[in-house]
Amino acid sequence: MLNILSLIAAFACAANLLLGFYVWSSGPHSRLRALFFGMVFLQAVWCFIGVILFSAPDHETFMLWYRVGSPFYIAYYPLTLHFFLEFTGAARRRALLLPALYLPALVLVAGFLTGTSFIQIIERHGEFWTFMFTSGTWFYWLYMVYFFFCFLGVVLLLVRWRRRTASLREKLQARTMLGALAITLSLGLLEAELLPLLGLYRSRGLAPIVFLVWTSGIAWAIARYRLLSITSAHLSEEIVGCIEEPLLLLDMDRRVTMANRAAGAMLGTSPESLKGRPFADLIAGQDWADEALAEVLSGGRDRVVVRVQFQGADPDPVFYDIRISRVTDGFDDLLGMMVIGRKVEGLETLRTCHRVTGREMEVIQHLLAGRSNAETGTALGMAERTVKTHVTSIFNKLGVDSRAQLGYVLKDYAPPHGFPEECAPTVHHHGPRLLIKRHTTE
Repeated sequence: MLNILSLIAAFACAANLLLGFYVWSSGPHSRLRALFFGMVFLQAVWCFIGVILFSAPDHETFMLWYRVGSPFYIAYYPLTLHFFLEFTGAARRRALLLPALYLPALVLVAGFLTGTSFIQIIERHGEFWTFMFTSGTWFYWLYMVYFFFCFLGVVLLLVRWRRRTASLREKLQARTMLGALAITLSLGLLEAELLPLLGLYRSRGLAPIVFLVWTSGIAWAIARYRLLSITSAHLSEEIVGCIEEPLLLLDMDRRVTMANRAAGAMLGTSPESLKGRPFADLIAGQDWADEALAEVLSGGRDRVVVRVQFQGADPDPVFYDIRISRVTDGFDDLLGMMVIGRKVEGLETLRTCHRVTGREMEVIQHLLAGRSNAETGTALGMAERTVKTHVTSIFNKLGVDSRAQLGYVLKDYAPPHGFPEECAPTVHHHGPRLLIKRHTTE
């Protein structure tokens, strides 16, 4: 029959699993999310083993399950440090770092499985098992040094990250996790070492339950300060549904985290299939868009307008003017970017009436942007001589003799078009939703 400690451990197990699946399913899969899921999964298994241990009927059963669970809770220590190395951007030379990080864990697991245990069961008091550490063995000291190495490493990484970041949101994330970890380590040492050393208490092995404080701190950082990354949940579904233009939400890695139905139709696929894809894979002539994205990410401008050709289902070139806007939170920290597109009307008529080819249409966009023949050739992957041939053909078809005349004839199609700066929306994140305010001009 389960005692109260087993019931609490069962609750901790469920909480860890829910948190792991929530984070894993709430955004594009990445190495960081995989590490986080592995971290909370190992802690969930550790808590599940605790459910059995706290209510073990005899010493033999207790030690059997203790050894079975040892690989999971020992692996939790280096995986936690590994996660924060990646999270804070401190992971370097992984080929050397990762073996050095996980090798001691393999030694400890081998020791547990072969019977080199440092746990000595003292006696059973009523419903609960009590035990103490035997500190006179090398195995004990290897375990303790490794444990403190991993978690003090996490502390140092978070302190360093908090001091270096300029983001208020990231500072609050770091403070929350540091506070939760400090409480967790203090309670763990008090329960397992200090009180038994003073003869005031016999440890009941509450580490799986105590670490629920650490999990709760991470969960709070995710819920309150949007730890890891933004997701489609940060956009108001009502507002997105009212936007008829193709809309893409990008994270800081320039990957799609959300797309509306218009964006899916534009690209000839479902909105769900666009999640996680790099924005650069969706467009042709990506150098223009790359420059615009970099300018927004660097804080040079809040919004940029640029003309691109999306890689849609239409075999002929279809051009869109896209507005790339910053998405910020209540702390004015950059969460990502919003891309709204508008099809350039009239180009189809121009192509049909003057029999302009698809390749010539691409050249025209570069000419209207003021690029030289050499720059156009580099952007489109063709020789400068080939560009000159296309330019001559364009001039003949449109009846012009110079770039100036071409610009006058096509003045209504010059990029960017359709997104005057004063009409660009202002995007802010307040609480659980984004507020997108459209400014209109007469």
